[in-house]
Amino acid sequence: MFVIMIIGDVLGILFLFGCVLGLTGTGQQQTSVDFNAVEQKCNDEDDDTTLQVGDGGASLSLSMEDDSDGKVFNCVASEVGLPDSVRSKMGSTRALDGTQSDTWDGMKVTWSYQTGGYSNSLDVVYERQK
Repeated sequence: MFVIMIIGDVLGILFLFGCVLGLTGTGQQQTSVDFNAVEQKCNDEDDDTTLQVGDGGASLSLSMEDDSDGKVFNCVASEVGLPDSVRSKMGSTRALDGTQSDTWDGMKVTWSYQTGGYSNSLDVVYERQK
């Protein structure tokens, strides 16, 4: 009977330890995206999109003109693991909504639409969260 109680206590402690590890592991995860590599892979001079790495490699800015075919945006979105839900939010944002942002897995994205003049643009900044 005593052995069963000890086994039960050990299993209980292991269960609690596993729960604590699980809870601490659900916070923001550090992303391993290399923005320099993304810029090299996704940059396309035929697309009206500008990519620029900043903050010592901790951010990537994208500016896409309305006559862009979207290849660069789609490539970057794929490389950084942009969730479909965030992409959907980006697609339904209007210029008058102002700057929007969202986060996932240690990554933050901020975006806005600029209208006026001769063209419209989507401006996006991807950042690693600290």
